[in-house]
Order: sequence, then structure tokens, then C-alpha cells
Amino acid sequence: MTIPGLKELSRKSSANRTIIQFISEGDASTTLLALIEKLPVGAELTAVEMTWTECYFEVRVTKSGLEKKRASHGSNGTWQSCSAAEAAEWLRPRLEATMADPSKPPCKLILKGELPAAFA
Repeated sequence: MTIPGLKELSRKSSANRTIIQFISEGDASTTLLALIEKLPVGAELTAVEMTWTECYFEVRVTKSGLEKKRASHGSNGTWQSCSAAEAAEWLRPRLEATMADPSKPPCKLILKGELPAAFA
């Protein structure tokens, strides 16, 4: 991937989607903003809640813009519109936790369909 500060840990691909696990090697906010700016419609970012592993913080790109939500076991949560800065701030603490403790689950990027050049 060609996102400054982002380190890819693993990649799994199928016919319809690619899942990339990643961490940041620099400032988490800067890395997330750079990543979010390159996301195509249909992309999703997922970060595990660090205090309860059955909860997730998610950001997705729709035709109408960015949305965020918190989902937990048994509850899907509600998508809310957000700006790129709000999306980065939503995920930043989770990304920083994985930077501080490599045993924490990394963040995931889910890309559907053909991969944009920035993610090839």
C-alpha cells in the first residue's frame, strides 16, 4: 500500500473483497486521515474495542460520504454521518493501542471489488 505511515501486517483476498490488517508507524491521526482520503465507496475500517473484544469501532464509505458506528456482540449499532477528521478521531485510540501493545488485534481495512491503485 502507498499510505504514508501505514504498515501492512497481512492481506487476505477472495473474489469479492480484500482484508488488510495494519498498524501505524507514525502519528496515528495523520496515518488515518491519509488512509481515509484514499478509501473508495464500499470500503470499511474496523478496530477492536481495547477493553471489550466483542465490540468494534467501524468507519465506512458510502455514496453519500463517511459513516461511523460502534457495534458490540448482539447489537449492530447505528451508522452516523461523520467527517474525515471525526472518522480518524473515532479510530485513533484503537490504532494507538495496537502501536503501544503489539499483542492487541490490529485494525482491519475491508475493500470490496477491484482494488484501487493505492491499495494494490
